[in-house]
Amino acid sequence: AKGSRGPVDLHWYDGGMLPSSIPELDEDDLTIPSTGTMYVGDKGKILDGRLIPESRMRSYMGSEYTGPAARQMMNMSSITKEMMNTMAVNMTQAALPPGFDKFIEACRGGSKNTPGSFQSAEPLSTMINLANVAVRAGTRVVFDPVTRQISNKPELNKLLVREYRKGWEL
Repeated sequence: AKGSRGPVDLHWYDGGMLPSSIPELDEDDLTIPSTGTMYVGDKGKILDGRLIPESRMRSYMGSEYTGPAARQMMNMSSITKEMMNTMAVNMTQAALPPGFDKFIEACRGGSKNTPGSFQSAEPLSTMINLANVAVRAGTRVVFDPVTRQISNKPELNKLLVREYRKGWEL
């Protein structure tokens, strides 16, 4: 990508690869997670959708910041309906992540125009698919969003489409 910081030192572990270190996690006294996605840019790093270190996320989010303890509560997968109602009553609006109220409204049959809409998912899906193409081809790819083609290696455009079996065409 434009402005890339160059190669990242990676090491293999059982099932994937990890960077050898992430200094931003040291500030929060955290270890490298065994799974996840990290983006490295010119101005910082994003690990699993959050700026690191946590102080950068707090500064970026301002009054909409949700700390690790509140996020942990919201990420519990075995929450009963009664527990959810109790948490909803006890949590203040400021403790909820941005857009959460719109998500709840959509779940209750209201507006479907939420941050998790298909329109906002499309650019993320495109980015993930392009990353897979780059890894598979073993090279950097430059994608033109207007033509929706890879411009620096046209031969890789065949990886952007799939030939479906007869009867399964889109």
